Amino acid sequence: MLIAAKAHCYGFLLRRFVEAIERADPELRLVLTKLCVLYSLHTLQETVGTYALQSGYYSPAQFSLVRSQVHLFIDLFFQKL
Repeated sequence: MLIAAKAHCYGFLLRRFVEAIERADPELRLVLTKLCVLYSLHTLQETVGTYALQSGYYSPAQFSLVRSQVHLFIDLFFQKL
């Protein structure tokens, strides 16, 4: 139940983040979008993803893909800064 509550809260925060990006200065949208993707992938990997993997919602291959995307995205994100 606690994991479901956390997942709900993370989903709420993510929706608010996306809404804020839509209202942001156009010059900031790209970097904010990248930050939002990084936040969502990290949250999925560190919090919700572990439970989803253990419960069978995600396969090990899908969870591995999320993990690899986090590392790839971090590398790409910080190359451009």
